[in-house]
Amino acid sequence: MAKTEPYKINPDKLKSTLLSIKARFESNTIQKMTDISDMYSTGLKKALGMGHDSFVTKFSDPGKFTVEDILKLSDISDVDKDIIWKRIVEETEANRTRHDISHLLSKPKGE
Repeated sequence: MAKTEPYKINPDKLKSTLLSIKARFESNTIQKMTDISDMYSTGLKKALGMGHDSFVTKFSDPGKFTVEDILKLSDISDVDKDIIWKRIVEETEANRTRHDISHLLSKPKGE
């Protein structure tokens, strides 16, 4: 079986994409994390050290990002990690059901 050639990364395109990501985060124009993954996914996957499935899963469901993923994205894009974290939390909160544990808590006496 022939060995497959790894994807070639266009450094100029990656640099341009990272500058665009920085500008969009800092101007608060990223509505969803998929806005980022739709950019130069081949270069971003390589820069973040993610496989295709992991990349698609995390950007589609930002709650699956790890702290390390956030720090890597911050490193490569030169965006403050807190800005990235805020966007991920906002998107995750908007798309989740509140976690209710009331059924696990005992009822106060007299109720």
